[in-house]
Amino acid sequence: MPVMRSTLALALLALALPTAASADGQLTGALFEEGTSALVSGKELVALRADGVSVPLRTDEVGGFTVDLPAGVWVLALSDGAEIARVYVGDDETSEVLATLTADGRPLHATVEAPEELIEVAGADEEVGTGVLEGVVVSAEDGAPVAEVRVLVRGSRAEAVTDAEGRFALTLPEGAWDLSLIRSGFSTLSVPEVTIAPDGTTERRVEMVPAGRLMDGLRITAPRIQGNTASLLEERKDTSAMVEVLGAEQMKKSGDSDAASALRRVTGLTLL
Repeated sequence: MPVMRSTLALALLALALPTAASADGQLTGALFEEGTSALVSGKELVALRADGVSVPLRTDEVGGFTVDLPAGVWVLALSDGAEIARVYVGDDETSEVLATLTADGRPLHATVEAPEELIEVAGADEEVGTGVLEGVVVSAEDGAPVAEVRVLVRGSRAEAVTDAEGRFALTLPEGAWDLSLIRSGFSTLSVPEVTIAPDGTTERRVEMVPAGRLMDGLRITAPRIQGNTASLLEERKDTSAMVEVLGAEQMKKSGDSDAASALRRVTGLTLL
């Protein structure tokens, strides 16, 4: 009996090891509702691979999702198989999908940020210094701090959520990084090329625009067309004398071929 138990344990371990070793990339993102920019929580999704492997996932209470996947090309889809986006997941890399769904929950469009397939180069194992990114997120409308903003770093697993004062902090390898900021009620914001210096602190103030923000008033002008019906009525109204006014538009509607024919329609006027 001990031999059988040992054999079974080894078999289970052999099945588990390849799965654990192959879960070497990360897919993260968020779902939005068309027109409102509201984040869609509790949405059932699935990541599909060409060989038939499928990994179910679900958006959290703030509309985001994160899942570890083996490196390769995956299709992010709704639970019924409707494709949202096709994305490459790299080894020890993070790919990001920001998708918008229609009001009835169907895929509309998606933005994908994914790394290219990595090629080994000389010096790739050299140590890279790290720095700290400290930021504050405020509303572009009134400058008030925005809490619970999800801050994603493209190509990295690092992410943060702003506190009640709109502040966040991230420790990142040196270099230039692109950020994505997501918050329900605000338009998604991309911040490119944030440079992190080794053993230093980078500070950044970011303004997010509320979704559905009203534009400033616009004044639209158009040239006045002389001779149309509206201008003739206005001219007749403003004059103090008894007048009869004819315009090109009225003559065209009446079918008059010349001015003489039009004048015959004027009350009290006789042409000889």
